[in-house]
Amino acid sequence: MNWWKIQLEKWNRYRFIVLWSSLILVVASCQFVEAPNDAELIVVGPYGFSAEDIEAAEAALVSAYDVLGFLSMGNPYGFTQTDIDYAAEQLAEETERRDVLQYMMDTRDYRQLEGFIPSASQIRQGLNYWRSENARLDDEHLPYWQGQLALADSSGSAAWSALCDHFMASLALRAEWINGLIDGLEKDDRLRRASFEHASEIVARKLNVQEAAVSYYTDLVEVLGEAIELEAPSVGEISFLIASPGDAVAGVEYWTRERLRIEEEEQPFWGQELSQALSSDNAEWQAFCGHMLASSALSDTLAQKIVLDLGLDSALPDSISAELKRGIIERKRELMDFKVRYFEDRIEVLREGMSVGRLR
Repeated sequence: MNWWKIQLEKWNRYRFIVLWSSLILVVASCQFVEAPNDAELIVVGPYGFSAEDIEAAEAALVSAYDVLGFLSMGNPYGFTQTDIDYAAEQLAEETERRDVLQYMMDTRDYRQLEGFIPSASQIRQGLNYWRSENARLDDEHLPYWQGQLALADSSGSAAWSALCDHFMASLALRAEWINGLIDGLEKDDRLRRASFEHASEIVARKLNVQEAAVSYYTDLVEVLGEAIELEAPSVGEISFLIASPGDAVAGVEYWTRERLRIEEEEQPFWGQELSQALSSDNAEWQAFCGHMLASSALSDTLAQKIVLDLGLDSALPDSISAELKRGIIERKRELMDFKVRYFEDRIEVLREGMSVGRLR
């Protein structure tokens, strides 16, 4: 069991990237391009969809998950006591190894040292794994928590911001530990290749790495406990999800126009494409056009739901009661649930559109 891999799967559900911009980009990217009928041949990817369109849809999906996590009533990251128990077990193991090394350092009894020097194959595997983990810290974990901190700061939640700060500090401890592991494995590799290093030097460097491991897991137990105890957002903390009167008016106008475009242009286009596909023997093309028509209907429903949500935002009183707050949270959760459904489907249909063959 690799605890960090498990947590990354959880964290990926809540990563903060964008809220509205990705949604607009994705809807816009799905507007159609007329195909010329100057040749009777199969053209792959004829509708102009690209990897950038899929990336925009994926970012919007992640954003919807972000808001769902934020609106969860307490413990938005889904950590459990099991996670804390596992981190505590790792802490106990690392502490035991640290204590053995400390004993060797104090007594100069190095009879157990061989057990701390990995084999050549273990060194290769360890270097590959920890270098990969180190890269993931910079490429995935740290950007994720930076995004979460931005979301927390925009919400005004001091507790949430403090938690995100703590997680980033925990990542710094993990980076220190991993860098020590990598450096130690490289030295172990040279040692296995017949270079000389005194036993006391080996013990000293390995003890430093174990101290870093103990510091990391001690902190991890603490920050996981804080994450579980994070309370539900207050009224002030959900204000960033509520459109201002001006934004609500502009949003209603935009999404009303989008509905007209979808109903008057996009859906008739895909209906015609489906009819043409059905007249051919291209089953893949038929399935894609049917899927695209259904996805377009989801787009229309999503636009309708956004217009309704913006209208309700504009009608909110200046003072929001606890009961009304619960209603707002539930309304926003329902909208985000539908966005998740929409973008999961949109990603699938865009992938189909990039590979489908169309008769020209």
